[in-house]
Amino acid sequence: MNWTEKYRPNFLKEVVGNKQSISKFKNWMNEFLNGKTKKVALLYGPTGVGKTSSVYAIANEFDFDVIELNASDQRNYQMIKRIAGSAVENYSINQKNKIILFDEADNLYGTSDKNGMRGIREILKKSIYPVVLTANDIKKVPKDVRNLCTSIKFDILKDSEVLFVLKNICIDEGIDLDIQMLKKIAKNNHDLRAAINDLYALSTGVIAINESIPLSISERDHDTDIYSLLQALFHKEDYSAAAQILHRIDETPEDVILWINENIFNIYKDDVGLLNVLNNLSLSDRYLGRIYIRQDYRFWKYATDLMLMGVLSSDKKNKKSHFYINFPKRWILLGKIKQRRELINGVCFKIAKTYNISMKKAKSHILPFLKKIYDDDISDKLKKEIGLTDAELSLIFNKNDFKKLYLKHKKDVSKKETIKPEKVQKSIFDF
Repeated sequence: MNWTEKYRPNFLKEVVGNKQSISKFKNWMNEFLNGKTKKVALLYGPTGVGKTSSVYAIANEFDFDVIELNASDQRNYQMIKRIAGSAVENYSINQKNKIILFDEADNLYGTSDKNGMRGIREILKKSIYPVVLTANDIKKVPKDVRNLCTSIKFDILKDSEVLFVLKNICIDEGIDLDIQMLKKIAKNNHDLRAAINDLYALSTGVIAINESIPLSISERDHDTDIYSLLQALFHKEDYSAAAQILHRIDETPEDVILWINENIFNIYKDDVGLLNVLNNLSLSDRYLGRIYIRQDYRFWKYATDLMLMGVLSSDKKNKKSHFYINFPKRWILLGKIKQRRELINGVCFKIAKTYNISMKKAKSHILPFLKKIYDDDISDKLKKEIGLTDAELSLIFNKNDFKKLYLKHKKDVSKKETIKPEKVQKSIFDF
């Protein structure tokens, strides 16, 4: 089990540091239950200082369920309404109370669906339950949303507070680590979550234990990225460097496998070396699957070893001397699909609004019909009447360079021009 989850505090008194902030948070909850304060709390401060843990701890104390939407979710309007919408508006005597948690609210509004913000605001205003937002940077939370909240600041943790947690974990796990090493981890990690992950990495052998390691794994070089990892693997062929970079970069293991898988076809000259790497990547992927199914994070070391050593174990003679690192084609394809979906939804929205029909009917009835009746006159009429852009016309009639027109469409949308329908509503059959 992931140690950050295993050692997550169950009660507010177990949350390390920020006692004054935690006291304010508990007072806010009590006042909310008595109808004396705003129903939304905004907990803000650096990562790993106990914001999210405080929400789960207070929910446990008050016997509330937590409904969480975090930054890894697709937090668009439909998703928000589906997960949180019914929960905030409906109440049953037999149901437990709930806390609605929007984690990492400063990353909340970069969603692909521009209506996500509207859904969030609806939840904040309509909820009959307490709502909590967490954020690292309060300035990135829109001002009108901040005005709905009681804001509570969480400060950076002290070295002694981080050390206290690390020592208790060592005792509980039966780990015999030198106190000076623990102090180094604590001193360089004011992020408790990162400190616990560093301790786990040391104890499981993902990172070798020596005097120089704690400083290097705790500094968290934010400039280190996936390209540095691939350089260490493919060019330098340095397992130790690759393992340390893998531990630091902000990439999931699944994404790292995608990057390796994309690039090995450009590197190996023969099928033997390629097959060896693919077999090891396949085994690594199986171990990752076991981690998520069984929640047993001991398999993490096997997965990373197979992922990295699978590349390094192949004969150097089978590798090309010069090659380029490519971006995964799967993500490029998904990006194109997303672009096309955005345009289709935009076209259907304009059709539905102009002819007073539903989006569903516009997509299933009108759009296929338009594709069959193309000519230049109809194209011009649609452009004027519905307000279609060149990119949207290209999508309907499969004409011209889609990529260039899509970029032009994005530029047009950014100008935020509003299309006013004519006073006399026309039928599509008037063309």
